[in-house]
Amino acid sequence: MTVEAIWSDLEPGTVLSKDLHEQVLATRPDVQVFVQRLALPDTSEAQLIHSARPLETDSVTGRTIPDHQVIVAVCDGFGYIEYAGEDDFVQSVGSPDSPGWTTTASNYFHPGTGVPLTTLVDLIDEFRTTAARPTSVRWRDVLGG
Repeated sequence: MTVEAIWSDLEPGTVLSKDLHEQVLATRPDVQVFVQRLALPDTSEAQLIHSARPLETDSVTGRTIPDHQVIVAVCDGFGYIEYAGEDDFVQSVGSPDSPGWTTTASNYFHPGTGVPLTTLVDLIDEFRTTAARPTSVRWRDVLGG
């Protein structure tokens, strides 16, 4: 199974997109290289789209969209992941030392949701192989804080 990752390089010191990137994550080494790229300065968060998940029709636009939204990022040495599906809108429970962080799209990762980068690789790879929300970490409801 594969995951498509989409992210941007940013104009240095801004949240303005400079270059859009897409990469297919078909193997664990692909995931490892991808996380290393996310850790580079001036790199935005990424959206992950799993090829084996169903598509649905957006009620507002009528466009076909994935039935899930997975956002991943690297900031200050921590990896961040948010999973939104039919019944979930959650962020990983991570290190209490990880800071809160606002993405370029104004999504907010709560303090304590950042995980070690090796764990982020594990979570993305688990999502890649199962097409489901990873079970190797605890999750907390985004709206509940």
